[in-house]
Amino acid sequence: MRAQAPQLLEQLLLDWDDSIAPKDQHPHSVWIAKPSMTNGGSGVELVSSTGALLKALRANPDLREWVVQRYIERPLLVDRRKFHLRVYVLCVGRLQVYVCKDILALFSLQEYASATLSERNAHITNTCVQNPESPEEERRSVQMWDEVIEAIRQEKGADAGVAAESVFGEVCKTVGDVFNAVSPEQTTFMALPNCFELFGFDFLLDEAFHPWFLEANAEPDFKQVRHVCTPRRQLPMD
Repeated sequence: MRAQAPQLLEQLLLDWDDSIAPKDQHPHSVWIAKPSMTNGGSGVELVSSTGALLKALRANPDLREWVVQRYIERPLLVDRRKFHLRVYVLCVGRLQVYVCKDILALFSLQEYASATLSERNAHITNTCVQNPESPEEERRSVQMWDEVIEAIRQEKGADAGVAAESVFGEVCKTVGDVFNAVSPEQTTFMALPNCFELFGFDFLLDEAFHPWFLEANAEPDFKQVRHVCTPRRQLPMD
């Protein structure tokens, strides 16, 4: 089956192009392809044709599972830069889900408008891809969503600030929908009593402040929170 996979994929893409996205429709559509088993932005590709997608897949023959999503071409920009939200979600027992209100906004360090598809740093806002090299770049790359809401209000007006404040409710609803969808699937997710698990959910906002669910990360990295979060309580040390 492995030897047949490229031919089967190529035929599938041809059928898909003809039946769903003919060449005279969505001529500028872009897709984002990422390996499902990697992290840190590794292997993520922006593609605008089936040929480019096949090239990316064939360049990584050892990666057997990929996720292909339509790229949000009109993201919300702040300070002319793209960003996504990192939302920490705690799951307890069977099954209580808690969404942390302290949301991170992870920014590109490069302006978005003039960037080409080959300029990954303008499009992929993962902190491992941005790799800030100074404290100032780190502050520009990783911010608290509450602070960004204030920046949106200053940059785009009061109505935009109200729309940004409503994002948290939409995020909570989507998180609930995700767990309702996966909780019956015991092969992919299993809630156990007396256990907990932490996830990092990623969302991208479009120009209308609609949060698009990108992915859920198990065992999320906390390195990027070190300069924006302070302890709520100092624990005594022996």
